[in-house]
Amino acid sequence: MIEFALPLLAAIPWGLRLMLNTSRLQTVVSPRVRDDLLAVGLLRQDSPRVYRLSGTRIAGEPLPDLAVRASPGPAVLGVEGMLGLDFLNQFGRVCLENDTLRLTLTHR
Repeated sequence: MIEFALPLLAAIPWGLRLMLNTSRLQTVVSPRVRDDLLAVGLLRQDSPRVYRLSGTRIAGEPLPDLAVRASPGPAVLGVEGMLGLDFLNQFGRVCLENDTLRLTLTHR
């Protein structure tokens, strides 16, 4: 699971936990998470099925906007969402350490 910090309020970030799923081409969130993010203004709709999540951070580091779709799949697995290859493709190097499951992402 990768913890994203979202800018809900300046002093109170909202934690969003997404599972890394390299078999998915696109990042998805559950419909409930999509609705929650839309309700608080953290998600904007780009097209009928695609949304844009802005202002995200991992370990304090800002990330580019993330395109997401809503899918029932994450809820079936009991997770908020799944990061697909579209997320990993933003980075020049992706390294996963097997012993610790530490994921290191290096910008291009």
